[in-house]
Amino acid sequence: MFKAIVLPNVLYGLSVYGASGADLRLIQRFLTRCFKRRFFSRKLDVSTLLAKQDYSIYNQSILNNNPLGLIIPKKKRTKYNLRKKGVITLRLIQSASKIRL
Repeated sequence: MFKAIVLPNVLYGLSVYGASGADLRLIQRFLTRCFKRRFFSRKLDVSTLLAKQDYSIYNQSILNNNPLGLIIPKKKRTKYNLRKKGVITLRLIQSASKIRL
């Protein structure tokens, strides 16, 4: 019942309000107290819950042709290969072998 009534309202308010660190600590203490009083069975972390909520809102705005989806930047698909990884590791191995000699 706690997860159905209280938690969605708290998460919605947090994602809209944009709480500071002090506010997040206050809500985390509230969730810890509720866990100790056995309102729910798993310990919840407010930062994890908030990240899941933000990710959910982001996906809904992109996938459902929401007006917010028009202003959200698209994901970059460019991969940058600036260095060859094999050369760096080879140099590190060579420098380590010189030190041992």
